[in-house]
Amino acid sequence: MVRNNNASSSQNASSSQGADLSDPNNRLSEYFIHPNENPSASLVAKLLIGLSNYHIWARAMRRNLITKNKFRFVDGSNLVPDRFDPLYGAWERCNNLVNSWILSSVSPTIADSIDYMEYASDVWKDLRERFAQSDLVRISELQYEIFSHKQGNFSVIEYFTHLKTLWEELENYIPVPYCPCRTKCACPALRDIKSYRDEDYVIRFLQGLNDDYNALKSQILLKDNLPSLNKAFSMVVQHERQYGLEPENDNQVLVNYSNSRRGKGSYSGSSKSYNERYCTHCKKHGHTIEVCYQKHGLPPNLRFKTNSSANVVSQDGNQNESEDEITDATGTGKDEVPTFTKEEYKSLLALLHNSQSQGIHVANQFKTVSISALSESAESGKLLMFSKCSNEVLWILDFGATDHICCSLDLFSMRRKIAPIQVNLPNGSIVMVEYTGTVHISDTLTLDEVLYLPDFSYNLISLSKLMDTTKYEFRLANKKCFI
Repeated sequence: MVRNNNASSSQNASSSQGADLSDPNNRLSEYFIHPNENPSASLVAKLLIGLSNYHIWARAMRRNLITKNKFRFVDGSNLVPDRFDPLYGAWERCNNLVNSWILSSVSPTIADSIDYMEYASDVWKDLRERFAQSDLVRISELQYEIFSHKQGNFSVIEYFTHLKTLWEELENYIPVPYCPCRTKCACPALRDIKSYRDEDYVIRFLQGLNDDYNALKSQILLKDNLPSLNKAFSMVVQHERQYGLEPENDNQVLVNYSNSRRGKGSYSGSSKSYNERYCTHCKKHGHTIEVCYQKHGLPPNLRFKTNSSANVVSQDGNQNESEDEITDATGTGKDEVPTFTKEEYKSLLALLHNSQSQGIHVANQFKTVSISALSESAESGKLLMFSKCSNEVLWILDFGATDHICCSLDLFSMRRKIAPIQVNLPNGSIVMVEYTGTVHISDTLTLDEVLYLPDFSYNLISLSKLMDTTKYEFRLANKKCFI
């Protein structure tokens, strides 16, 4: 009996509480104001500044006002009561509270333009009419940015997040249509439209990934039914983690290393540990199949560590030099070689052995640099070099290259079609070249017979060809390169 009485009392309390939702003291009433509500508080993280962020701002404001049970004061559904109505005082307090929240959530310039408006619904309508109009210029910018966005040096999570932000903003301007009929439509047209858009998102996400994900992209696209966007994202993130493709967070480094030597770095670890590692793919010692470049290709995030004896360049332009000395193109000079970490040394050594066994010249190129620098190895007579021209186009100097290579057609001042020739890429693949031409690097330096190779990531100057076919002299010095 006691339990039944309590249940009955609870039901009566709930009924009485829900019966009068116009009572300002009822917590379920939209007229109820919590004691902790602050009129000067901003309900959103970013203030409204105009067309560029109105849709994001409006969605955040709507979410917060619904949570506080005050959205009906801005959408116009809670009409103004008569001044002699007992509820008018409660309505006016809530209206002013919502109005204050809106003023605190917009930029000072916009706040000045709505400060004298009395009703929160009028303020909301005014902002919507001013900033919610379709902006064709912004739509075109979003579409261009979406279709030109590439992963590059971003992690998969960063790349996906930015892409999804662009999609959501575009959907605010071009939403998926909905059926306004009172009777539910059985036609699958609208469902198909949304399905097509979801498939477009998956394809666009996959196409913007780096080449390291080509195998996974093909695997996903060849499925009979494409996975959802989130499922595809999960698969790519797992692939990134499995093969260690996360980008480095430190300063980016580019190294152009000619591999005509049997890689001997400064690492002096045990030869026993080196020989214990064996690759079942290329049948060589020094590494395992998980890091075999012959099987997986060269990771774009591999880089050299800098110390006092390794001349490499970081983005901020700082570099460590061994000595101030001038050396010519013969490569004679002080015996200094780059030093690596233990794992990087083994990975690089595996690549050098593989490329030499195939008779292929490989230039290990990693990421972009900001200034010029060099390093020399007396054992090989080859140089590590970095070069950047004044026109913000990166050119890499290489003794081992047989021809000049340019990856951008815009840099050619003149070009002509030739009979297709084969060119070996650093990853061991072979591509066909059909165009050659002339490139003006500066007012005093012009390259002829430059091969156009769009599949290559960098522009390459062959120093051997430059000195054989021109009258240029080439000298190297600390922090300087003279041509």
